[in-house]
Amino acid sequence: MLLSASTFALPTTQGLTREQLQLKQAIFTFIKDHLHDAQPAVFMISGDAGSGKSAVLNTIFTELEQQVGNQTSPFSRTDNHLLVNHNEMLKIYRELAGQNPFLHKNRFEKPTPFINRYQKKGQHADVVFVDEAQLLLSQSDPFNHFNGDNQLAELLKLAQVLVLVLDFNQVVKKVIGHVSG
Repeated sequence: MLLSASTFALPTTQGLTREQLQLKQAIFTFIKDHLHDAQPAVFMISGDAGSGKSAVLNTIFTELEQQVGNQTSPFSRTDNHLLVNHNEMLKIYRELAGQNPFLHKNRFEKPTPFINRYQKKGQHADVVFVDEAQLLLSQSDPFNHFNGDNQLAELLKLAQVLVLVLDFNQVVKKVIGHVSG
């Protein structure tokens, strides 16, 4: 599957490897097992760029959303969201949503608007997926309208199941050094 205006392409389920399909099944099982727990549950996926993390995430989210309307599914009427703090990836997810009748573009957004809206309305989501979770804010950022201390901590308060996709090699690190001149 190629997207004309994007620099990334996410394969369909048929394009997933055996390991990715096993991961997909493990995540579905995890969600089902923890959807009604007293405490929020977190599933982490990590891997290097190009390892297919976003492809797996997109496939899982799509299949989960397809089951929302099925009254016999354990995921019937769940409130699910996919968050990403990366403009290009958000654009891709929204393009894909426009091509699938089970997906709604408003289920794909950046973390800050989701957090602010759910806090304001006192709502709680069932399943929240966060792609590029290493980009979550770890301090207040008034410029981006995030006034909390940590987006991950806020998401834990707002979601029953949180699925995080991380690439630890893309984490921004603060380097303190001395430049002589």
